[in-house]
Amino acid sequence: MADVAFRPFAPANLPLLYRWLREPHVAEWWRNVPADLAAAEAEYGPHLEASWRILEKAGFSRIWSGELDSPDPSDEGPQHVYVLSR
Repeated sequence: MADVAFRPFAPANLPLLYRWLREPHVAEWWRNVPADLAAAEAEYGPHLEASWRILEKAGFSRIWSGELDSPDPSDEGPQHVYVLSR
């Protein structure tokens, strides 16, 4: 099985996010699909420092927050676990 990793949302991801939101199988479930890339940048650009807000806009709920006992320095600070229930 392949590993899954998350990385912080960055400005370079906005065009990809916009294209993904416009896919019919995503748009069917997404509230307020941006009309164009400028609208996506206006909606999600301000949240680049808090990518968890994007998860919450997509309907995810935070079910756990805490510190991880990890040797990886990128794991410093609080970590969060989200779940999507539909």
